[in-house]
Amino acid sequence: MTRILRAVFSAIVVIVAGLSVVGDDSRAQTVSNSTYAAVPPFVGGTTSLPNVLFMLDNSGSMDDRACKDPTPCGVLADGTPATTNDFTPTTKYSGYFDSLGCYDYITLNGNNRFEKQSTTTKATLNATCGTAYWDGNLLNWISFRRFDAAKLAMIGGDCVVARAA
Repeated sequence: MTRILRAVFSAIVVIVAGLSVVGDDSRAQTVSNSTYAAVPPFVGGTTSLPNVLFMLDNSGSMDDRACKDPTPCGVLADGTPATTNDFTPTTKYSGYFDSLGCYDYITLNGNNRFEKQSTTTKATLNATCGTAYWDGNLLNWISFRRFDAAKLAMIGGDCVVARAA
């Protein structure tokens, strides 16, 4: 008799437990393809921002001049792109130097550099700076590297760093 009571009691416990798990289906949500197909399951709504990775080429070719075969560069006076990679005085070249500026090459205590002369500027691109100064547009054509072009496109040019005065 005890075995029968245990079996009946066990059956009642299993039935009650099963009914409590099944429960009422009024709380169940209706599921359609549009509720989950537009967003991956691992993304929790709109709380996460897009993750973008920029990879900058650092190979040896990035040290080549930006105005090198087969890619011409510069902007002509009428705003159209240049069609040659040879230096043309009437073409404005991108770079860190002022295209209308004249620069003096300073050699002082091993600190060699180009300094812009405030007293000497050019009125037009094809004007000359004179024999004592370097043309800023020519310096841009000579020194502008592919890496500089990438920096200009990504962050607007040279990085600002703290330097000793």
